[in-house]
Amino acid sequence: MRRNLLGVIALVCLISGVALYFLNADDSRHLEWTSACLRIGAILGAVWLALPDLRRPGNRWYVLASLAGFVLLALRPRLVVFAVGFFALAWLARPRKSIAGEPPRR
Repeated sequence: MRRNLLGVIALVCLISGVALYFLNADDSRHLEWTSACLRIGAILGAVWLALPDLRRPGNRWYVLASLAGFVLLALRPRLVVFAVGFFALAWLARPRKSIAGEPPRR
């Protein structure tokens, strides 16, 4: 139910942002509302798409760690070198399928 509600809210934000853009094309007073609706709608749409994967326990830690990393990079931009190295190491250390594949099911 929450996923459906999130999708509807994202769609309403995107539609209202597009409507504000076209209705107030010559008026620059409402540009901040237009951009806010479009940005919020885009982020909520991305969360709506990722929601089934976020419910798995292992992915929650990944999302929280990524969010903390982005906040840390926003506060200290010079740490981007370490962040790139950390993500490369995390990508190389991820679990992979075996070469032989899974045994056949009976």
